[in-house]
Amino acid sequence: MSAFGGLHLYGDALHAQQQWIDFLKSTADEDGQAFVQAYMILEGIYAEAKDWHGTEQALIQTIDACDRIHSHLAAGNTGIDPTAPRNWAQYTLVSAYYLGGDTDSALSKADDFYSEYSQKQQQTPYLLPVAYHASDFAALALQIAKESKRPNAIDYWRRRAPGGIKIIALHP
Repeated sequence: MSAFGGLHLYGDALHAQQQWIDFLKSTADEDGQAFVQAYMILEGIYAEAKDWHGTEQALIQTIDACDRIHSHLAAGNTGIDPTAPRNWAQYTLVSAYYLGGDTDSALSKADDFYSEYSQKQQQTPYLLPVAYHASDFAALALQIAKESKRPNAIDYWRRRAPGGIKIIALHP
């Protein structure tokens, strides 16, 4: 995080980071890794300020930047694999929706990402190079369902999270 964020000058930190992103847009290839890092820093500033809507938007931009890089790589161009930061942003997005009070979106996205990684795990003969697997999304969703007292969602996610809830701190 920037010095502004460390001093809790979130408006200044956000402005400085947005200026950096605007500079990148005017000078760099949008398929570049710099955008992923820039959006991740932006997300961190928003999260530190507990601005969950801004956090969500920065995470969505991170995921989109990773998808652009992945498309670029699939076209035969070389570069850094965006799988790990995309996975992190997806997991963090579920938490951000929940922390922002949008439990429905949190559980819906958890379901989307659970399905995505379940499918990838079935198609890939090796361990995926990600921090969060389908079971992690299920455990996170189960915790959200329990904290928000949603019995149907608890039953749904309990079947998908055979290990139950892992130690996840949702509330900063």
